[in-house]
Amino acid sequence: MAGLARALAMDLEILLCDEPSAGLDPIIAAGIDNLILQLDKVFKMTIIVVTHEIKSAFTVANKIVMLFKGRLFR
Repeated sequence: MAGLARALAMDLEILLCDEPSAGLDPIIAAGIDNLILQLDKVFKMTIIVVTHEIKSAFTVANKIVMLFKGRLFR
């Protein structure tokens, strides 16, 4: 969370989240998803989330790109 606070303090246009809910229990992971949605709503920034959690991806995404065997699929 400290890293997220530092990033927001810099007033960035793009925020990259690499596996933001990896290893967290489902309740905390859902809270992280909700935080990402709130950041999008309040700060109107581009947020790129790299995740293997399909449910999380569909919760927070406006667009999804999948990397499979070195190819991108939209």
